Amino acid sequence: MDSKDFITEDFKHFSDSYLKNEETGETRVNWLIGLATATLGGLVLLLGTDHRPSFHILCWAVVVPALFANLALGVVTLLRILKRDSTTDAYHRVLDKYRAFFVAQGGDNTPLPSVMALLKRKPTRFFGGGLRDMVLVINSLFGAAIFMAIAFDISRGNAPTVDFEDVILNSYAAAAAGFVLAFCLQSILIKKVKEKMKDRASHAGGIVVRVDADGPKYLLVQPKGVSATVNVGRTWVLPKGHIEGGEDAADAAVREVEEETGVVGGILQFVGSNRFEAAGESIHVRYFLMKCLSEGTPKEKRERGWFPIEQALDIIHPDNQGLLVLANDAFARVSKGKVSA
Repeated sequence: MDSKDFITEDFKHFSDSYLKNEETGETRVNWLIGLATATLGGLVLLLGTDHRPSFHILCWAVVVPALFANLALGVVTLLRILKRDSTTDAYHRVLDKYRAFFVAQGGDNTPLPSVMALLKRKPTRFFGGGLRDMVLVINSLFGAAIFMAIAFDISRGNAPTVDFEDVILNSYAAAAAGFVLAFCLQSILIKKVKEKMKDRASHAGGIVVRVDADGPKYLLVQPKGVSATVNVGRTWVLPKGHIEGGEDAADAAVREVEEETGVVGGILQFVGSNRFEAAGESIHVRYFLMKCLSEGTPKEKRERGWFPIEQALDIIHPDNQGLLVLANDAFARVSKGKVSA
């Protein structure tokens, strides 16, 4: 299996993850719309019955709490959609990079999945585009409904001194104010969350290469507590670890490589990122191509090994295959002087 075969398989893996991520976002919004419709329908039926408590009691015991509950769920859905959009953007970058590499190796788009059509599609945008704006408007409507219900109840309490037409006008004015307020607050929330999510990596790792007499070899390690003598499957991985507070991703990559393997690496260039879920935590790893500067004793007791590219691709974990192929291609260009080290 050559590098194009590896990149095709990895591309399909990321394509499947991309589509599942899109479907998850749509499912969340569909649930929100369904619940909102059921809630509003139930409130209309309740308010339309002959044998019901006064509107004042219904307003504060049922209507306002129900609308607030839907608004809270809507805000949670909005946050999940923002996270989904961030993940989608990451998949776009990875898939575009894999496609560019595949074409550079002399391939065409024929073996690649139909998800390429999705990558080229430009979404229709409102304020930010797609499901996010739909949830934003739904939540703003709930805000308008809450303000309208409260204003209507307060105005009805002054019914002897306030004309009913004024009650309606006050309610509509309150609804408009509620919509604008909810919309503005959510817009501020979106801006702050996006700034916090902006390509912030949680982990960093290194793809270290050492040039021996028989050619370049790549550094791989076994996961913690795993022995290569008893576990001969595709379990070898690239060294990586957490980015400490205030630490740059590149510095963290060098530190983690030395701690896990005892190898001191010098960074050549950034290779790519990998995202996955582990124990309910979203992991974002940035990998850097490094040259081996020296070898020492690692702080962690983990088996390590230097392998030529063909062997490394046979034993490395599938999630790391694509990155290793990209790193090998980058090192070939570095060796030819096309990229400054």
